[in-house]
Amino acid sequence: MSQTNTDLSAIIAEEQKHAAHEFQSEAWVGGISNGIEPEILAEAAFDTALKYLLQARNEKQVLKFLSHMRDKVVMGELSDHKTIQ
Repeated sequence: MSQTNTDLSAIIAEEQKHAAHEFQSEAWVGGISNGIEPEILAEAAFDTALKYLLQARNEKQVLKFLSHMRDKVVMGELSDHKTIQ
């Protein structure tokens, strides 16, 4: 059975997402081990991410992305201990 381009694209995107999470986790651990408070790390990460997203996308797309991320927080998708809202 052969894979379609869509299947291959999905696999590549998932691998890239996994690698990105690993890079971010390493940066987070490094910051914490150097005494940087979690809120400061988070704000710096958001600032950097939004800066680069706004270079690649328009404001409407970035705001839609932020809304999507907010929904993930509300639904507990980013928590180790999920709560139903």
